[in-house]
Amino acid sequence: MGLKGKGEHGFFYYDASVPAAIVFAVIFAILLGLHIWQIVKYKTTFMTVMIIAVAMELLGYITRIIAIKNSNALWANIVSQTTLVVAPAFLAANDYMIIGRVMSFVGSEYGLINHNKITKIFVGADVLEILTQAGGAALLAGAQGNIDRMKKARDLLLAGLSLQVVTFGQFLPIRKGAMIGGKLRMFNACLRVARQPEESKSEINLQPV
Repeated sequence: MGLKGKGEHGFFYYDASVPAAIVFAVIFAILLGLHIWQIVKYKTTFMTVMIIAVAMELLGYITRIIAIKNSNALWANIVSQTTLVVAPAFLAANDYMIIGRVMSFVGSEYGLINHNKITKIFVGADVLEILTQAGGAALLAGAQGNIDRMKKARDLLLAGLSLQVVTFGQFLPIRKGAMIGGKLRMFNACLRVARQPEESKSEINLQPV
């Protein structure tokens, strides 16, 4: 898809693909249904943020289809741009929450920071990223060729994306520590079983700490 002249394709500066948007909408609709089923069946309510992220992706592609077909539907373009930009930040927030739960199981001694602080610090940063990116995406979608507004939108988006990259970069070592800690705890439990097979059931406690 080559770049086209301004205004030739409505809100887009290129020949936007409706079939591609439909394909992604169907994929995220299926994923949304599967995740809802998992939450109901296994009662994993902590995955609610994942549901929000997938629902935003689905909404983003549905409104993208509307924006492509109807060049007067400014609201659809704004919703599409905002949800598709912000949804990944919700996915990251879900990762932070999961690792916090993992660390509560394996023990804080295996992590770089206390597991109670993981969710507070990283989700807090994620909220700031979401607000910044949402503001930038909405401003860009509604700029309608206004250069000043487009520059401000670009700066907001870059600031939000930069913060997201930095935050996730700081999170990766913590995630790695949690995974290693989980393996070490299970390995220690296996050693205790091998050394004290008869007492293992009463002595080994794998409940969250």
